[in-house]
Formats: sequence, C-alpha cells, structure tokens
Amino acid sequence: MKHAHGMATLPVVPPAEGARTPAARPFSLRVPARNAANSVATALVQFIGRGALALVAPALLAPGDYGAYAYALWLMSIAMQTGQCGLTHSAQRYIPLLGTGGQDRAAAAFLTRTATLSSVLVLGLLLGLSRWLQPQSPLPAGVSLAAALIVLAATYGNMRTAVCQGYGHFGRITRVESQALAVRIAAVALLVAFRRHAGIFLFLLADLATQVVRGLQLSARTGPARPPQPLPRPLARQMLSYAATIWSIGVFDMLICQRVEVGFLKEMCGYTAAGYFGLASQLVFMLVMFPAAAIQAVFPTLAAMSARNSLHFAAANSALLTISAAAAAPLYFTGCAAIPLFVSVYKRDYAPAIPLIPYLCLGRVLLFVTSPLSTSLYASAHHKVLLKIVLVTAAPGLLIDYFLIRRFGLMGAGFAVAIVQPVVALLAVIVARSILKTSWPLQARTLLLAVVSLGATVYAAGHVWAWIPASIVLLVYCRAAWRDRNVQALRGAFANLED
Repeated sequence: MKHAHGMATLPVVPPAEGARTPAARPFSLRVPARNAANSVATALVQFIGRGALALVAPALLAPGDYGAYAYALWLMSIAMQTGQCGLTHSAQRYIPLLGTGGQDRAAAAFLTRTATLSSVLVLGLLLGLSRWLQPQSPLPAGVSLAAALIVLAATYGNMRTAVCQGYGHFGRITRVESQALAVRIAAVALLVAFRRHAGIFLFLLADLATQVVRGLQLSARTGPARPPQPLPRPLARQMLSYAATIWSIGVFDMLICQRVEVGFLKEMCGYTAAGYFGLASQLVFMLVMFPAAAIQAVFPTLAAMSARNSLHFAAANSALLTISAAAAAPLYFTGCAAIPLFVSVYKRDYAPAIPLIPYLCLGRVLLFVTSPLSTSLYASAHHKVLLKIVLVTAAPGLLIDYFLIRRFGLMGAGFAVAIVQPVVALLAVIVARSILKTSWPLQARTLLLAVVSLGATVYAAGHVWAWIPASIVLLVYCRAAWRDRNVQALRGAFANLED
C-alpha cells in the first residue's frame, strides 16, 4: 500500500524458468481503470447480495438468534480467510507472470485445490474447538454441516475469482456474480414468503445455493486454449512460500482488525451483544466496499509493473494512495451520518448498535486509507514487512480487546476497534514510507483540513446540532482536496487515459 518515487530497486519474486519477462511498456491508466470499474460493478452486485441476507436476517430473526447466525458467519469467515489467505494473492501475482511459460493453468489448479481443502479443514477444527470450549452453547449439527458446505463452495469460487483476476477477466467475474445474485434474491424471496419458518439453517441454505451456482459458473477454463505445462516443484514451493507469508499476515491481522470482538462478546456478554456488533460491523464494511474493490482490482497490474517497470509502479502507487487519502473524510462523514439513521429506521431493537458506529467507522476508514500501501507491498514482494507489523500488534490488540470488552461490554468492543485499528494503520504508513520513500499523498493544508473534518464528525455523532457545522467543514475540505496539486495531477491523468 504505498507509492514510491524515484528509481528505487524493488526485490521481486522471479518468474518460473522458461517464462520471459516482457520489456517495459508505456504506462496507461486504461487497463487498471477498466479493471477497477468492473471490480466496482462486481462489488455493487455483491453489496446487493450481501444485503439480501445480512439485512433481511435482522428483520426476521431476534437479536439473540441473529447473534448465533453472526457467530456462525464469523467462524466461516475465519476458516476461509485462514485457508485461502495468501493463495488468492499468489494466484493474482503468478498467473500473469506464468502465462508465457504455459504453466498458468497448472498453477491455478494447484492453488485452488490447496485453498479449498485447507479452508474446510480449518472450519472443522474451529467447530470442534468451539464445542470443547463452550459446550453449553454449541452450534446445531445442521448449522455446522451447512457451514462446512458453504466454506467448500465459497473458497473454491473465491480462488477461481482470483484466477480470473490474474488473467484480467474482470468482466467475467461481474457476469458470474450477477447470476449468483439472481439465485440469492430468489432464495431470500422464499425466506420472506415463509418467514414464520425462517431460521438460521434456512439462511445458510440460501447462501449455500448462491455459492454453488457461483462456483460452477467460475469452474470453466479461464486461460488461453493451449496445452498445459506441468508445474515444477520449485515453482510450487515458491508460490506456497509467497502465500505462507501473506497467510501469516492474514491470520494475525484477523485477530486484531477483523471482528475478533464477536468471539469475546459471545463469550462474555452472550449472542445478543455479538449480534449488535455483527450488524454494525457489516454495515461499516459496506461503507468502504466499493472503493476497496477498486483498489484491489489493480493488484494484478501492480504485480506485473513491479517486475517490469518500477517507474510506472511508483506512479500507480502514488495515484492509489492519493485517492484513498482524499476519500477518507467524506467516507467517514457518510458512515457516521447515514448508518445510525438507517439502523433507527430499519429496526429499532438494534438501536444499541448505533453508538458503536463512529468507533467502527474510524478504524475501517483508516485501514482503507492504508490499503493501497499493503496492496503495493504484496505486489512487489515486500509482504514480510506487513508480517512484522501484525506480529508486533497482535498480542497487544488482543489484550486491549479482552480487557475493554470485559470492562465495558458492547461499547468496550467499539473502544478497542477505535484504538487498535488506527494504530495498525499508522504503523503501516510509517513502515511503508521508510521502505519505498513515499511522499505525503496530499498537501499539508489538505491533510489538516481532513483531520479537522474527522474531528468535527466525531463531535457531531454525539450532538445533533453539530451536524450543520460538520457539514460545512466537510465542504471546505472537499473544495481544498479538489484543488490539491496531487489530486489535480490525478484528474489530468484520468482525463487523458490514452496517454
């Protein structure tokens, strides 16, 4: 997630033997812009699909039942992230590099099998561990079985999606996600029609139908029609080594930044508190879903640039960091203003989740700002730097979560997010700048106005009358950001996509 300036030499993972490294080509925003547009379209489809279950579930389930549902989703997300984390990045990075050698198809199949098997095994371990640690409140056997099938289908689909991204087939991903959305909407419509009988198990079956359709559609051959080449063992080890480091990052990052609070809340406060936090986290995630998808879509392009053209790699990094930094204040204001209003109108019995919103938004938005830096570090094989960050912050983050939730309950979870995630984001910025020597993404005056806008929004979240001055401060910031020289340069680049 960082941008470089100058002629810094970037260590990269070399392609496989026999794979040619193409000569550097002139940098153009057209390909990454087109991929980003398709990725945002896919995120829109996923947003609707995610909302079809995530927002219908609270309407049909009591907070306690939704807490159990959120806990099941939490276990599944841990299993998939632990099983596939790193392997998706490996597919996105190596597919474009191995295409010339004909080993891309073998690599795709190897990575997909590995991720799918490991995700299901991790879920089995988690389910067994949860039953042993909490024998009084285990998940029902039917729910556990449905969760295992979902993890199997979803991980396979996620890996095939990563392969498509490696080939640059973002349009195909959008089409497949649209078909899966149609299945999801039909399943949710059935749940609404028979809402008296809706339960956790039926919601999981609806998600399973979606993931199966998605996986089948993505299972068709993706790469060019040519005889596949066998995958040499050294190359397989190289891909797994790259993935293993990112896997380690993902596991520890999951502990400190990705809703470990759900587990603590369920243990200390019960399923209802976990349900409140789960809903708030889901809504805040949706806040940054679209811009994060646009940045993630550029990963294959950055991976190719890091190996072929360091100057263009630096230019792309600078553009991404400028975009994310400029968007932080408007995103935070939108989340703090719109999400509480939505919860109030949507379902009032989830009102205890509203005070969490400013804290969760702060952590999520700041992590989004640093996401271009981590993306670039992954793409340029600097991923071990991120591992050091999460290793340093994992234990303190867990302790902060534990003690604050034990002392303050539900609000303690919000306090923990507001402390831990900004610290992680700050460390990522400091370390990334020290490696690639990045400059500030915006002018000092613009950054100061962004901080003032964030502060005004925090104050307005607790005082209704303060939303008017906070809105004025945000407008002043937006005007300054539009005139910022870095943003102006970026606008000029997008105005001339042919260059």
